[in-house]
Amino acid sequence: MSKQKKRLCPNVPFIYQASIWDCASTTFLNVFRYFFTRIEMERDERIKAIKSIYQLSLDKPFWTSNDAFFQILHRLKRMRLGLEITELTITKNKSIEVCNSKLRECLQSREAVAYVDVVNGKYQHEILALGCSDDSVLCFDPALPSKADDYYKSLQSLEHKGIVSSLEPGKCDGPNLQIKINHLFSTEDKTYSLGSGDRYCLLFRNGEQ
Repeated sequence: MSKQKKRLCPNVPFIYQASIWDCASTTFLNVFRYFFTRIEMERDERIKAIKSIYQLSLDKPFWTSNDAFFQILHRLKRMRLGLEITELTITKNKSIEVCNSKLRECLQSREAVAYVDVVNGKYQHEILALGCSDDSVLCFDPALPSKADDYYKSLQSLEHKGIVSSLEPGKCDGPNLQIKINHLFSTEDKTYSLGSGDRYCLLFRNGEQ
């Protein structure tokens, strides 16, 4: 495995969604693209992980259910992938501030990336957080660019307010979006916030489980 703790770029270029519905599977696949080269992905367990992501995602007509998400997570945690996986599930009984603190610590050290479940209108949306500064999180959003839908209009509105910044539309070798931390951890249901419902954040680090 390539050991480059201070980088924000993937070992294999990130990919964008093929549709508006496959953000979960795309973001899971981008985790592997971040940590491993193609040669490193030839290990049997890692190939099985990719297969499981494809098999279990999009179990509903137009989206990946929470049940499928947890099945994928369960399988990944059982495999020897060379990754340490930590769950930061946010519910009414688990403080968003705890998630905020742990996520900041890991992203600032650049020793982890985070699969983050955020609000996108009435739907959930998955992005990959790669690093952070004192006031912003650097992410790869697999839905960008997409000028033909309401999601893009919402992004433009947030950009005008200075809440998010799209860095390089179409970029595949690093973060393409910057989100203000206070907005990301807002309990209001706004685009790119964790919002008021149950949300899932997974931290991925180098290292055998």
